[in-house]
Amino acid sequence: MKNLEALISNCRKRIQEINELKALTDHGTDLNEEEALKVANHAQVYTELQSLEQSSVSTRDIAEIASRSESSVPKRRQRRAQSLHGRTALLPHLGNEANNTSSPLA
Repeated sequence: MKNLEALISNCRKRIQEINELKALTDHGTDLNEEEALKVANHAQVYTELQSLEQSSVSTRDIAEIASRSESSVPKRRQRRAQSLHGRTALLPHLGNEANNTSSPLA
């Protein structure tokens, strides 16, 4: 997760640098070859940033879902135990009725 955040941060810095270079060209400043290449790669860097940010969201969602699932397990077990306890509490009562040999027909 930290590596992904570092990649996103790096990509944002590259986009910011490209935007600054674009602003310079808008004001009539000539760029050297390296700077012009950076500006030319704007779409690629932007697409990379979008992809990384989407991956980051997906990773966070997965982590959040996993943490919710882990925290809900004890609750599910507790509800299940309560449900089973309610059923087993009836068993002795049902057992007594089943063992009752007196019958209205007898």
